[in-house]
Order: sequence, then structure tokens, then C-alpha cells
Amino acid sequence: KRYFLPRDTDQFHFKDKTGWKYYIAITVLAFLISSWGKSLTAPGADEIFSAVDCAELPPFQLLAYYMLPNNHLYFNLINGYLQRWTNLDPVQTGRMISTIAYAGVLCCAFYWLSKLFRNRTWAFLALMPIAFQFTVWAFGFQARGYECQLLCCWVAFLSLFHYLDTGNTTALRVNAFFCIFGFGFMPTFLLYFLTQVAFVFFIHAYNRKFDLQFWKYQFICMAGAFLFYLPALCFSGKAALVANRYVKLGTMDLEHFVPFLYSALIYMINTAFGFIIRENHPINFLLFFIPLLLLFSHSQQRKRIAIFYITLWMVFTVVCAYTKRAPFNRNMIMH
Repeated sequence: KRYFLPRDTDQFHFKDKTGWKYYIAITVLAFLISSWGKSLTAPGADEIFSAVDCAELPPFQLLAYYMLPNNHLYFNLINGYLQRWTNLDPVQTGRMISTIAYAGVLCCAFYWLSKLFRNRTWAFLALMPIAFQFTVWAFGFQARGYECQLLCCWVAFLSLFHYLDTGNTTALRVNAFFCIFGFGFMPTFLLYFLTQVAFVFFIHAYNRKFDLQFWKYQFICMAGAFLFYLPALCFSGKAALVANRYVKLGTMDLEHFVPFLYSALIYMINTAFGFIIRENHPINFLLFFIPLLLLFSHSQQRKRIAIFYITLWMVFTVVCAYTKRAPFNRNMIMH
């Protein structure tokens, strides 16, 4: 097996074989929390629009008609099939899909935290801030594609790190599969995908190694995403995808855009933790920068997590500076 970084001595082995009980508990908890959220909110306009004007369309028309502001194509496709199969309200089936994705997100996060803590009880406790993080929780019961995109992001992240640790090609296949579907759920998955590419590029440059296998699967990801959107590209036209007012390149100078980018970033730092105290409180910024402490860890894996975190925000800044646009906060659920 190939190791693209020094093999981490912190391999995570659990002596007990009761881990499945935690995953069952997390899944039940996810459904309970999601049900509580659904009881607090009536369906939103976007949810109803997605269900009635998108999910109920014939499948090919749904994929070929790139309507805006709703571009959750493959979420609506899955919801449409589930609605016809169950004959339920498409808003309710859409919310059901998001709840399943929410449970998947929490299971992935628990798996990751278990590796970091090497103690499942501490990992379960550390999972709670993620479970109740506003965007993660709120989109876990909304009939939109955000939670499914987040699940794809988590699986892609875990499979990427597994590949870097082991050189296992199966992990690359899993990564490619979920990256393609991440694009399918929402085009803004591009922000994660570019982060993954830049991160591995930095690793290869640092180690002076070139892994053709990894880059082959990145091209497979791009080809798969292109094929997913080919019906929309052919029937709705290129302008529908890249020239609409939500993604069209801004015209202002970079120096004039910087204050807008700064304001957007500050707001995202606050919303990332659900305004736990108040807007612009120092604790919000402290929480944002805490992952950088992993750079000082003795564990290679934890250092890589910190580097990935830095790369994530570097890519976000560069993309925003290039497009002269800051994405909507709900599109930043992955970050």
C-alpha cells in the first residue's frame, strides 16, 4: 500500500464491539430531533415550490429544465420518485429524505469524532453541537437539497482522508461517487470539490509525489457532474447555468468588492455557530479559529485536518474574489 504522507501512528482501533449501538442511538436521536423541528415549522415557500413545480414534473423534464432559483435537480428527482412510490405529499417525502440525510451526517460526524477522541462517549457528547448547529439541524427537516449535499460532503471528506492514510482505491471510488452526487444535489458543491483538489495538490507538492490514480478520479468526478447536467445544458442552454443573476460574474473592481466579501465572511462566522451569544461576540471568532490549534498536534492526521480547514477558506475567498460574488449563507452549509 502507498502512503502519501508519513503513516500516522494514531490508528484507531476499538477493543469493544458495541459501536453499532451508538449508531442506532444517533439515528433514533436524529429522527426525534428532526420530528421536533418539523413540529415547530410550517412548510416554507421554497419547499412547496420544489415539491409542486419541480418534483411532480416528469423526470426528464425535471432534469432538462434548469429553473431558478430552484436548482436542486437530483434532490427533486429522488423526491419525485419517492412521492409517486409512496403516494404521499411531496413536501413530506422531501422532508423525509432530508431527515435520512441528517441521520447520515450525524453518523459520519460521530465516526470522525470517534477517531479523534478514541472514546465513543466523548465523541457522542461532542456530536451534540453538530446535531444542533442551526443550519445542519434546520435543513435536516426541510424539503430541500442542502442536507443531502452536506452528507455527500461528509462522506467525500472521510473517504479522501481514508485514501490518504491507506492508498485504498475503493475509498477513491466512494469519494468520486459522492462528489458526483454532491454536484447533482447542488452546483455549489464545487466549493468543496475545489478544496479537495487544492488540498491534495498541496500534499503532493510538499511530498514531491504525483498520484495519477487520484487525479484520474477527479476527472471522473468532473465528467460525471457534466453528464448529470447535460440534459439541462442541452435544453435550457448554457446561459441558464452560468449567466443567471445568482452566479453571473460581478462587474465591480476587486478593491470595491473586498468590503462585501469581508462582511459576508464575518456574517458566516457568526451564523456558523447559530449566534450562540450575540453577533460579533469574540467567542464566535475564537470558535472559528480553534481548529488551527490542530497544526500543533503530534498527530499527522490532525495536522492534515487543520491544513484542510485552511484550504477550505482559502478556496472560498479565491472563488468569491474571482466571481465578485459571495454565496448565500445556506449554500455554505458544508463549511
